[in-house]
Amino acid sequence: MGLAELVRKKEVTPKELKDTALKGIEMLNPKLNAIVSVLSEQSEEEINKGLCAGPFMGFRFL
Repeated sequence: MGLAELVRKKEVTPKELKDTALKGIEMLNPKLNAIVSVLSEQSEEEINKGLCAGPFMGFRFL
């Protein structure tokens, strides 16, 4: 909820959150093996379509 609030306040963009999450996956997933597939292109398309209103607006989920 805190990250979504930062997006609403325009202190961070959804793309910045996505890129940070992808870097984290890249760094940690080889050891954890927790992420089966990464949908970075689809996530970029969703960001480009515009944000839907709601409590998690702009926040990407795993």
